[in-house]
Amino acid sequence: MEKDQMQQQQKWITCMVYPGMFSDELVVEINDRSFFVSRDAVRKRQGDRGEILVTVVEADGKEWAVVPTSTSETVPLGA
Repeated sequence: MEKDQMQQQQKWITCMVYPGMFSDELVVEINDRSFFVSRDAVRKRQGDRGEILVTVVEADGKEWAVVPTSTSETVPLGA
């Protein structure tokens, strides 16, 4: 994919939130995939829901969220 065909922006998206293995991390679930993230990456926690700041990349007519994990995992957004 060529860089000029790709657009990106940061965006808060809603996700499911669960306790992580350590006190400084959480598990977030986005579109049936789960990731360990820093507790600081999540805001507006209410029960098992919250928001996470992702980088949204648009490529070839599709949107992908780059999740702030140590390996920068991606997950498709939308239908």
